[in-house]
Amino acid sequence: MLVASIIGQGTMEKKVVAITGASSGIGEAVERLLLAKSFVVVGIARSFQSKVLQRVGPDLFHIHCDITKTDEVAECFQSIFSKFQHVDVLINNAGSGIAATVEDISTEDIDNELAINFKAHLYCIKAVMKQMRQQKSGHIINVISVGGRLTYPTIPLYDAAKHAMLSVAESLSWELKPWGITVSSIEPGAIKTHFGKNMKRSSGESDYKAYYISANQGFARMYKKPQTPEHVAEVIYKAIRNKGWKYNTSHKDLLRVAAYRFLPKRWYDAIIYHYFNL
Repeated sequence: MLVASIIGQGTMEKKVVAITGASSGIGEAVERLLLAKSFVVVGIARSFQSKVLQRVGPDLFHIHCDITKTDEVAECFQSIFSKFQHVDVLINNAGSGIAATVEDISTEDIDNELAINFKAHLYCIKAVMKQMRQQKSGHIINVISVGGRLTYPTIPLYDAAKHAMLSVAESLSWELKPWGITVSSIEPGAIKTHFGKNMKRSSGESDYKAYYISANQGFARMYKKPQTPEHVAEVIYKAIRNKGWKYNTSHKDLLRVAAYRFLPKRWYDAIIYHYFNL
């Protein structure tokens, strides 16, 4: 069941969910849905103002945290544990993107891309693992992206971070199984959020200018009919209920992953060249 069994003097203890990247997009949609499903939700984001846990609704709390900084992550989850004593579900949702070729991307941007899309998720997981093992239950959900299964032009570092996160998540699922802890991966594709608009992009004024133009046209086609954050939130809720390992959010993405996995490379390359006009 999605709420804990009756304890004490007939009171009902609700499950506590902590979600990163909660200020907009998928994170905000998950907050709304889980509140409607009687969870206690703790939203974590850099854009929230207070480093002290703030109640913003009957079962909704917000806290500021830059999850790329280990000291802030430790302080954030200590605040959560002090209030609730436990976290039942961690949803790693925060992320950012950089569109640039390998040659054009700066060393600083390489570090930033891996920090938010990979290392920060590990920091949050490590912050809850001991407590989840002690309670012999828990659920870690990583919003990874279909980019964890394949690769698209101009976003090699983003996709690399997602591939890495997927590998760690699979290993983690084996490590934590003896303690009754579930690890799930959510793999959305094009989503109607500000993610694409907020993505940092190369100026394109390089030898790869034509490549950028073609890739951008391909992504524009991909985003003509994007999924909604609410749809992805429903998939995440399904993962919480069913405790499965992997969830794609669209049939088109499943077909793309199947093509990447099973077709000969030259055939798959031909599809990419055609779709992105490379």
